Amino acid sequence: MKRIIILTISAFLGISLAFAGGSVSFDEQLLPILKQNKEFSDAILSTFDFNASVYGQSDFGDHTRFGGERLGPYTLLAKPKSSKSGWIFEVTINTRWTIYDANGNQIPLRDESGKMTGIFDPKATRIEETFESIELKPYKENKLNQGMDLTREAPLG
Repeated sequence: MKRIIILTISAFLGISLAFAGGSVSFDEQLLPILKQNKEFSDAILSTFDFNASVYGQSDFGDHTRFGGERLGPYTLLAKPKSSKSGWIFEVTINTRWTIYDANGNQIPLRDESGKMTGIFDPKATRIEETFESIELKPYKENKLNQGMDLTREAPLG
């Protein structure tokens, strides 16, 4: 099942994309994306405990039609289920965005030159986010995960 984000059209049309990012809900936003691939999500969710603090790296500023929405890639911390130690992995969940108009017609994300234009299209009304891949690396504090609440595990519901 695809995670569909239905957004209202903003009155603003901008010329650039903000990638400020910010927190998102594990249960509400990330878990449905992971569950798009049941076998994969079953394996990953039974292997790791995840921190509840999830960082959506793409934040559409108010100057786009999708103002305030946070989308992937997502970064969070993980540890093996059997681990008694702290968070030892940084996990990045990569997603693919598909943009649609009100009639369900797909709008290209980028123009022929590779410039991101779809989010600025005045006909764009929604974005679907599809699971693409996962990256796993040793946890090391950096600007993306700095300040994450390291005390909360994600409730897997």
